[in-house]
Amino acid sequence: MKALHQSLNARAFLLLRHPVLMMLGLNVLWSITLVASKVGITQFPPLLFSTLRFAVFALPLMPLLRWYPGQMRYLLTAALLSGGLAVALLSAGIKYSGDISATAIATQLTVPFTTLLSIWLLGEVVHWRRWTGIIVSLLGMSIFSFDPHMFDHRFGLALVIISSGLGALGLIMVKRHAASLWALQLQAWIAWSGLSLLLLLTLTLESGQAAALAHADWHGWSAVLITALLGNLIAHSGFYTLVRAHPISRLAPLNVVSPILSVILGVLALGDRLTARGVLGGGLVLAGVLIIHIREGSIVDAPL
Repeated sequence: MKALHQSLNARAFLLLRHPVLMMLGLNVLWSITLVASKVGITQFPPLLFSTLRFAVFALPLMPLLRWYPGQMRYLLTAALLSGGLAVALLSAGIKYSGDISATAIATQLTVPFTTLLSIWLLGEVVHWRRWTGIIVSLLGMSIFSFDPHMFDHRFGLALVIISSGLGALGLIMVKRHAASLWALQLQAWIAWSGLSLLLLLTLTLESGQAAALAHADWHGWSAVLITALLGNLIAHSGFYTLVRAHPISRLAPLNVVSPILSVILGVLALGDRLTARGVLGGGLVLAGVLIIHIREGSIVDAPL
């Protein structure tokens, strides 16, 4: 394990010397992860898919679990909010929201939600530029949501928006109570707490798990591995490591690349359909998020 840590640290050091390239690479991984989630949820019930994803994600991190006296109540709450609960709602949202482009845009609401929560819970002062970004992004989401093509899938879209809100709240708690943890130690608690919750949810709320496991083909199992290893283990850990070494204001604006890539992949790989109103609303969301990112002085979460 010591050798593994040394190898990871050496590779992380080399990547940290090129933060912009690393961020672009992470955005590619996040966009692939989102499209893979859509593929996986066509073969597995959404909560079962998330359970499998977290099981693969959690196993390599078991040796990193540590008990932190006096911090565990906040750490577990933050981990569940930004991990298991948010992913459960996101997975259900992906199933019911139709095109992956809707999910990709809606997940970006984590940014204005995080800013609003930082005002409320952390006492952060926000000036007119970031307020402009918040208003623009919420206006764009309104236009996007009432596109007739998207409105037919409003239940799924609502689940994704709620997931973004919970992820933002979890991020605020991470910043407030667990910012000193090494990225993979934080990921370990997110993984194991999320796995426990998701397993309980799929056993109580879903059916047909055995049939899905028996009939899933290589596309479904590949989606599980891609989302767990590329999305959770590599991309999220890389992001948390990167933001501890470089100013977030330099890195965060690049996060808007991920939903753009997800929309493109959705159109090319899944046959998603774009409308003029959807493009306008989605563009306003991303513009507002970019304004917030540029003015943001705190960590803004990565896509789930």
